[in-house]
Amino acid sequence: MSTKGGENFKLGAVEVALFARDDIDGLLAGLKTYADTEIQQQRRSVKPANYYYGAFYFGFLGFPIQKTETDADGKFVIQVPQSGRFVIAAQAKRSVGDDTEHYYWLQPVSLNGQQQLTQNLSNNNLTSTTGISSLIHTMD
Repeated sequence: MSTKGGENFKLGAVEVALFARDDIDGLLAGLKTYADTEIQQQRRSVKPANYYYGAFYFGFLGFPIQKTETDADGKFVIQVPQSGRFVIAAQAKRSVGDDTEHYYWLQPVSLNGQQQLTQNLSNNNLTSTTGISSLIHTMD
């Protein structure tokens, strides 16, 4: 990770989980419908903040197919079946003074018959970035 000031740091001991893509797609569609309905029913000019943060979505992920943990350098290895569509999910936090920064990743991954694949979890593919690789886009 890189801070706004340009300082780099590694996130060790972060749990990384593997889920079936179809399961995650169904879950996300249901959560979006739920959030949209709640927003409409509340008829507020300001949308409820919790529907726009990673913790809302990650609270519903359930049980992964596989999970692992990053090492001290922030690296991880997870077994992904060679065929099928999957999702890597990870969340981390770190204290910065009196504040806590939260990080969420929800990345599609498929080996498509390959033996291995390198998947980086970085500032560029957080759920809070405008990049296209994240399955959700959040405010944190």
